Amino acid sequence: YAIMLLAEQGELGLDDDIREHIPELPDLGETVTIRHLLTHTSGYREFLNTLAMSGRRLDRGDFIDREELISIVQHQPSLQNSPGAEWNYNNTAFGLLATTVERISGETFADWMATNVFHPLGMHDTFVRINPAQLIENRAEGYAPNDQGGWMIARDLGGSTGAGGIYTTVEDLAKWVRNYKTGELGGPEIFEQMSTRYVLNDGSPTGYGFGLF
Repeated sequence: YAIMLLAEQGELGLDDDIREHIPELPDLGETVTIRHLLTHTSGYREFLNTLAMSGRRLDRGDFIDREELISIVQHQPSLQNSPGAEWNYNNTAFGLLATTVERISGETFADWMATNVFHPLGMHDTFVRINPAQLIENRAEGYAPNDQGGWMIARDLGGSTGAGGIYTTVEDLAKWVRNYKTGELGGPEIFEQMSTRYVLNDGSPTGYGFGLF
């Protein structure tokens, strides 16, 4: 949604090469566009899986620095698929899109979302939590099963900004969903594009739009 607002403002194009906005990303032989990132067809590797395979205990809340996203892509020897050829749910893509918002705006993703999305919609109890040390007033803690048949605190991931790390309330979510129907912020065309199924290079639909099934 943030990317669509910036596109509407003329700050970027959906078919921009992502390296125009994050030039330190490597040239892997084919152009990866913002549209590819939005539709999970970029060919970049999933950073959570990569870190888990390297021994990081994401289930135990091991810290992930946001800069690791770029580093993981820099160390990727090749794309896992040609851009637009395959659909693979990809948190790396959404993390890079949040970085793109920051590079264009000169603000943190948290501040930009608060100013341009949450506050205009009256979502005053919704926050992007970039730093795991940040306190969220009245926050409820989630929990998940542990290996011993009991329960443990489910921590969010510090490096997941853009793909997660958002804290909200039922009341604020209702305001967010209402905007999908009314288009009062951004206009209905944004949601029409976000909910249009992406078509792969071979003509087959993915059943997924821009962040929406």
